Amino acid sequence: MLTDAQRAIRKTGLGSSDIGAVAGFSKWRNALAVYADKRGLLDPTPETAFTKAGSRSEPLIAEYAVEALGCPVVTPAEFIDLVELHGRYSETIAGDVRSTGVFRHPEKSWALASPDRFALHPDGLANNELKWVSQWNEDEWGPSGGDGVPELYMIQAQWQMFVTGIHQTFIAALIGGHDFRLYPIPFDRDLVRMLVDVGATFWADHVVPGIPPKTEPGDPVLTELIRRKHPHADKGQEIEIDSGDPLVVEWIEARAAIQASERRVEALRQKFMERMGGAYRAKGPWGSATFAEHAARKTTDWRALAVDAKIPKALVEKFTKTGEAKRVLTIRAKGDEE
Repeated sequence: MLTDAQRAIRKTGLGSSDIGAVAGFSKWRNALAVYADKRGLLDPTPETAFTKAGSRSEPLIAEYAVEALGCPVVTPAEFIDLVELHGRYSETIAGDVRSTGVFRHPEKSWALASPDRFALHPDGLANNELKWVSQWNEDEWGPSGGDGVPELYMIQAQWQMFVTGIHQTFIAALIGGHDFRLYPIPFDRDLVRMLVDVGATFWADHVVPGIPPKTEPGDPVLTELIRRKHPHADKGQEIEIDSGDPLVVEWIEARAAIQASERRVEALRQKFMERMGGAYRAKGPWGSATFAEHAARKTTDWRALAVDAKIPKALVEKFTKTGEAKRVLTIRAKGDEE
């Protein structure tokens, strides 16, 4: 979990996970999401069970890395202690590392990085990234000793080498909780040059002036930004939109297409069910399907239970969580049920 100080400093530049999204290499975030984060337009992404497991597994993966590399692997804070004690590697230090673990490029102040560890390798200092990988993503990783890592992590490693000035990285991955692999990643000047150009343009043209980058229609980040822009509804205000308005016409056409597609999908589901009969699973090179029996879902009416148990209302309210209020768009065509 990031501290407030870490979140604050990460808004002042592009980190190694940001640059991959800005350059279009991330399947989880895009340039608009990065823009919104840097401008403080959206709340921080909450920690998930998987990201929490990744953070907590770092010491274990670091132990594997020490064994595989045959050298000490230290945290950013320990690395700074060594620099201050011996003066070695001092040329790589630029900025806010002591309290935040975040490095800042000495010339490109908008370029940030926060390596997980540093390997004090006999052949020279190296960044060390630690990755907790689900067994379901094993196919994205090549054999240990090569450079077969997912593209986004390659981008991340290159950016960290650019920012820290340490031109060697070892990515240590623990796959499925038991399969440890180590990948030496050399510095790629051409790739870094491209990333720096992309990052500089994005920062100067969008983040600094507050101009959002273009995005794909239907981007959920844009939906949330619009909600934040217009957070409250005036129930006394109403606008008129004519039936011939292009917005209405396009919406009616899109809704009809969705309904037709949903009917087609349901018809195909029915054919799967007939084909499978009493079989539990169907599989092939395309993937798999299951036709399973799900136990009846049970729910507990906790409020009714509290009343029946005569639990004081104040105590019930103490343990009642209230979610964030949000405006929700509901569109109904003439003739739809209310």
